[in-house]
Amino acid sequence: MIVLNTQKIDGRKEVAKVVFDLAKYLLTAVAISSIFAEKIRLLSAIIASILGILLLYLGYFLISDKE
Repeated sequence: MIVLNTQKIDGRKEVAKVVFDLAKYLLTAVAISSIFAEKIRLLSAIIASILGILLLYLGYFLISDKE
């Protein structure tokens, strides 16, 4: 039973790492596009930033150890 619990925690941490990576890629894409684009849409930048922050929060929630 402990082995199953450890596998569940390890799987959760792996999912959290993937979510963190997605958030980093999304926020990086927004930052780079705002530098190179002549005109960036404010609404799309706001939505992408909010989504990136929510993904970071979700990753933090998944990676935290709750016993």
